[in-house]
Amino acid sequence: MNSHTPYHHVTSRRRFYAGLAGVFGLSGLALLCLGILWQTGLGHSSIFDLFHNHYFRHVVLITVQQALLSVAGATIIGVAGALAFFRRDQFFGRHFFLLCCFSAMIMPTSVAALALLKLWGQSGLIVALFGDNLIPDRLGLWSVILAHVFFNAPLIMRVSLSSLEAISPAQRRQAALLGFSALSYFRILEWPAIAASLASVIGLTFLLCFTSFSLVLLLGGGPSVTTLEVSIYTALRFEFNLPQAASLSVIQLVICAIILFCFRLGRLNNAPPTTTQNSSIMRSDATSKLVLGFDIAVLIVIFTLNILPLILLILSSDFVTGLPILGSHRFFSALYHSVTLAFGAAAISLLCAVILAGFSFETTGRGINFLNYLTEITHSLFLIIPALVLGTSLFILLRSYIDIFSHGYWLILVANALLALPFSYRVIAPALHLHLSQTDRLCAMMHLTGLKRFFFSTASALRHEFSFAFALSAALSFGDLGIITLFGSQEFETLPYMLFQFLNRYGAPEADILALILLASAILIYAVIGRLGALWGRIMSGQTNV
Repeated sequence: MNSHTPYHHVTSRRRFYAGLAGVFGLSGLALLCLGILWQTGLGHSSIFDLFHNHYFRHVVLITVQQALLSVAGATIIGVAGALAFFRRDQFFGRHFFLLCCFSAMIMPTSVAALALLKLWGQSGLIVALFGDNLIPDRLGLWSVILAHVFFNAPLIMRVSLSSLEAISPAQRRQAALLGFSALSYFRILEWPAIAASLASVIGLTFLLCFTSFSLVLLLGGGPSVTTLEVSIYTALRFEFNLPQAASLSVIQLVICAIILFCFRLGRLNNAPPTTTQNSSIMRSDATSKLVLGFDIAVLIVIFTLNILPLILLILSSDFVTGLPILGSHRFFSALYHSVTLAFGAAAISLLCAVILAGFSFETTGRGINFLNYLTEITHSLFLIIPALVLGTSLFILLRSYIDIFSHGYWLILVANALLALPFSYRVIAPALHLHLSQTDRLCAMMHLTGLKRFFFSTASALRHEFSFAFALSAALSFGDLGIITLFGSQEFETLPYMLFQFLNRYGAPEADILALILLASAILIYAVIGRLGALWGRIMSGQTNV
C-alpha cells in the first residue's frame, strides 16, 4: 500500500499547482479589469461624487426599479407555479410544462424578446384582441419586466419544486391523514421547504435582472429604461466616452458585489423535479374548488407568459419572405462564428471549472481554508462581472496594444467562457469532490494518473455533469448578445447579432426566421451534447449500442 502512495502525491501535486495557477490567473484578470476601470473612471474623483450627478442617479434608480419589480413578479409566479405543480402531480401536459420551464434557461434572449413582442407589442396579439388599453404607457419598462419574468419565473419554480419534492413522504402522508387545508400545507410543510433555497435564488435572480443588457436593449424603448448596462454600451460604442463607461462599470460592479455577499449565493437545489414521487399520497386539499381554481389560474398565467409567445412566433413567421436569408453567405458566416464560439467557450469553461473544482478538493483536504475561500470567490467574480463590464475593461486594457475589432472573436471567446464559469463550476464541483474522495486511493494503487485517469475514470463517472455543464455553457454562449454588440461589425457577426441588426432595420421576416433558427439550434446543441454524454457512458461500460 505504501509503495503506491507516491503516485497519489503526484496526482495531488498536479491538481494543486494547476488549480493554484488557475485561481491566481483568473482572480488576477478580474482584479486587473477592476483596476483599469477604477483608474479610467475614478482616477481623479470618488465613487460617492458620482451620485451627485443627476444622470448617474437616474440610471441607477431605473436599474434597481426594474430589477426589483422583475424579481417580485418572477418570485410570485415561480412559487405559485411550484405549489400548483406540487399539488397536481398528474395531469395531461405536466411534463411538457416542466420541459418548457427549463428551456427558458437556454433560450437566446433575442429570441425571447421577439417572441414577447408577438404577444405584448404594439402589433401583438393582446392589442389585436383587446386594443391598446391593456398596454401600459411605459411599455419599455413593462416589456423588460415581462421578459425577465419569462426567464426567471421558471428558474424559481424549478428550484422551489425540487425543494417541495424533497419533503419526506411520511410528512405528506401524516398531513393528509390530519386533513390539512391548503393554508396549513403551505404554513407547516411547503413554505419551510421553499424558504431554505428561496433567498439564494432570489439573489441570483436580482443579479441577473440587474445586469441584464440585451433584453433591455431590445425592449427598453427609450431613456425611461436606460439601465447601467445600456448606458455603458452607449457611452462606449456611440459616444466613446471611456471615463463615463468605466465609472458606470465600477458602480455596477460594486452593487453586484453587495448583492452577492448579502444573499451569499450558494449551490441551488436544481435537481430535476420528479413526476411520480407524489402520486401515491392523496392530498386533503386537492378536491377543494377554490384550490383547484387557483391552480388552473396559475397554469394559465404560466402558459400565457412562457409558452404562448413561442407559439405566436412560430405561427406568425413569414417563411416564404424570410427563407432566402438562409442561403446567404452572411448567414453561414454568422452561423460558423456562433457555433465555434459556443463550443470553444464551453470547452474553456469546462476546463477551468474542473481545475478549480479539483483545487477546491485539494485545499479542503489539506485544511487550507484561505485558498478554498479564494477559489469560491474566484469563480463567483464572473457572476458579478456582467458581460458588458468585462468587455469594457478588456477594450480599455487592450486598445493600446492590439486592433480590438480585428481580435474581437478571441475576446468574445474568452469572455463567454469566463461568464459561463460560475454555472459550470456549480454543476461540476459537488460531483467531482465526491468522485475524487472515493477514487483517489484506488487510482493511486492502479498507477492510473494524468490524462488516462481523467478520460477513463473521471470523465466516465461524471459524464452527466460534464455534458450538462458543457451543453449549458455552449447554449448560453450560442445565444449571447452581450460583448458582440461592442465588437460586432458587418465582417464579424454571430446569429444573435445578425438578428439584432434585422430588428433595428425592421427586417421582420428575416428576424423571425433567424429567431426560430436560434431557438432550434440552442435546443439541438443541448440535446445532442446530452446524448453524446450518454453515448460516452455506454462506450466506457462496454455497451456500444446507442
